[in-house]
Amino acid sequence: MMDCKQITEDLTAYLDGELSETYSAQVKSHLASCASCADQMRSLQEASDFIVSHAKELNLRPGSWNAVHDRIAVEKAPSIFDFSFLPRWRTAFAAAACMAIIALGLLWYQQIEESKLNAYISQYMEAREASRSFQRAGTESDARFASGDLVVDNPFMEAKVGLDFNPFRSED
Repeated sequence: MMDCKQITEDLTAYLDGELSETYSAQVKSHLASCASCADQMRSLQEASDFIVSHAKELNLRPGSWNAVHDRIAVEKAPSIFDFSFLPRWRTAFAAAACMAIIALGLLWYQQIEESKLNAYISQYMEAREASRSFQRAGTESDARFASGDLVVDNPFMEAKVGLDFNPFRSED
């Protein structure tokens, strides 16, 4: 048994005699067995008969045909450079432009953050170098402290002996 949806789509072609003989025979047998499709066929046949019975011969004056011809001649032929397709693609172009702007903004933000990080790392390394030079000076003064040359109560002098754990600098 044939699909009713396919049959109803092909009813006008069947009515106009545009189907192949084998397919037309299949549609005819389906219409004989399916009341719903047969009702639709009757409706289409009645509409076609109504149009044919009420159609009048259209007799236009030659001047009318000339006016139509002139209007057609005035119409501009489509060009390959005609950008009338743009309204269909306007949304896609707008979305692509937004994505490009967002991508450029993210790249710009990433570069700013990277430069901030590099500045922080260099500032940190300078502070660590200053701390190391201060510690070296402190270790040199430790010998003087041990000999009693430095004042024991100095709150600004703290001798730190230990390893430097700088995560940003490779060990030399």
